[in-house]
Amino acid sequence: MLTIEFWTRIIIDVILLGVLGVGLESWLNYRFEKKLKKYEPLTAEEILKKENFLNSKRDVFFELIGLLSRSLASKSWTGENIPQNRIEEDNKPTESEINACYAKLNLYVENKEILESYSSLFVSDTSPFDIGNYIKLLRKDLGYGDFTMTPEKYPYIFSSRRETSKKV
Repeated sequence: MLTIEFWTRIIIDVILLGVLGVGLESWLNYRFEKKLKKYEPLTAEEILKKENFLNSKRDVFFELIGLLSRSLASKSWTGENIPQNRIEEDNKPTESEINACYAKLNLYVENKEILESYSSLFVSDTSPFDIGNYIKLLRKDLGYGDFTMTPEKYPYIFSSRRETSKKV
């Protein structure tokens, strides 16, 4: 009854079951541990690192919006809603500022559309509509969701001379 064949068969079965058990356990750990890692709490260092990254990204976006505003304020525009007595500013961003901002964007932005449409924002035919669309992309990249107003209604406010009459 307890022959060599019997013991050999038992040993082979135990080895096979062990290999299958270890293999199954390894596969389950690989498959589900990655999903579970998403739910692990972040360490203070990881939180600080993410917070610093997002703050730096936001600062670059603010710098970009400042450059766009300066660029638009220094352009000669024509159209229906542009006041005739508009004051153009002589504060156009330099190539160096534009290129430095683009380099910073490349450090923080993964959205190719933001990077690809950047240079077209500084050409002469840029409009508030283009800026509205761009801000919509920036909001999404920061995780703020959709733009709260439509790009068509993005308000670009023109500065104009006010006629002051002297009262005697």
